Amino acid sequence: MTVAQRPARAVLAGIVLLLCSPAVIRSAEITADELLRRHATARGGAERWKGVTSLEITGTQTTFSTPHPFTLLRRRPNLYRLEQTVLRQQVVDVYDGDKAWSINGLLGYTWPLPAPPPFSDAIRREADFDTPLLSPQPAAGRVELAGLADFEGRQAYKLKVTRPGGGETWYVDPKTWLEVARISKTVDFFEEMEKRSYFSDFRAEGGLVIPHHIDMEYGTRSESLQIEKVAVNGAVDPARFKMPPPEGMAPLQSMAGEWDLKIETRQGPRAPWVAETATSSIAARLGGGMLEEKLSHVDQGFPLEIARTFSYDRFQKVYRITSTDTFAFQQNVMEGTLSEDRLVAGNEKTGTTQTAPPDRVVNAHVVLYEIQPDGFKMDLESSTDGGKTWNTDAKYTYTRRR
Repeated sequence: MTVAQRPARAVLAGIVLLLCSPAVIRSAEITADELLRRHATARGGAERWKGVTSLEITGTQTTFSTPHPFTLLRRRPNLYRLEQTVLRQQVVDVYDGDKAWSINGLLGYTWPLPAPPPFSDAIRREADFDTPLLSPQPAAGRVELAGLADFEGRQAYKLKVTRPGGGETWYVDPKTWLEVARISKTVDFFEEMEKRSYFSDFRAEGGLVIPHHIDMEYGTRSESLQIEKVAVNGAVDPARFKMPPPEGMAPLQSMAGEWDLKIETRQGPRAPWVAETATSSIAARLGGGMLEEKLSHVDQGFPLEIARTFSYDRFQKVYRITSTDTFAFQQNVMEGTLSEDRLVAGNEKTGTTQTAPPDRVVNAHVVLYEIQPDGFKMDLESSTDGGKTWNTDAKYTYTRRR
């Protein structure tokens, strides 16, 4: 190389370095709208994503160095259900389009409950069907391009997203236009903290391009998701997102409502039946965990007001029916089980038996059966021989009021 060539090559090298420097790239940076358009194209196309109504994603989640299967269900516009296992405990997070609910064995409850804040906020943020980069609408978040930045040793476009539930930062590869990472908020044991998610292993699924590996870091914890199967526009039942009634109460849920009653009563096993009509109101209380009935009628000439409750004790594994009326002014507590759509509950072991002259102990049964959306039946039984024989004292036929 001649002396004359050295300055020329040095000038050329300087020009190359200048053109590749972040300052020059930033000066020719694309707009946010163009970047999002390229990103949507790289992910399969905006129109194709708009045509997706549901996703079912399954794979392996590794938490605390232990792999477990996971299932993620999504259905437009914002139905979300994530089922996973953490430390051998079931954890289910769901958004039903209106509210968040969860099952969280790590926090000591293995039954569905409304998710408390800040968990509900975290679930709601994850529920949007599209990411803010695929759907830059007010509901998903306002996206602002903050230019090229160094992200953990690599150049990436930095995007700031303003969302109702809190801001996020996304990083997009300037060559592939696919997301590199997301910095957002999460909740771990009631503590809100920063979460860093890293996306890789992008593959085509039904015309969509989806990351099949996600590493996450928050606090002192790390976990990963390895996606193994993606079902696009499959049959995802909307009922999967609805919070089920409390344990044991599903068979009784249709009893809530306004009812017309046919009531038949008699004074003894050989006495004639006396029929009358009445109305009843049964309200669902405590999120469906208890049904409360109020009714008034005339029983053998006595004006009678009755208040009943129906519930299920998940710890004792029994149904519990309480009854209080204006004749005895005693709360009768009956416990029993449901078998073949027939619930039989009695007070033999609850300490609420009655004593009738002359010193006869009277046990009571409530029998519920033929429970259907439009009606059900209930019999009241009594025994004065310790439950050896039972006498039917009253028959109630409920028909839903139109």
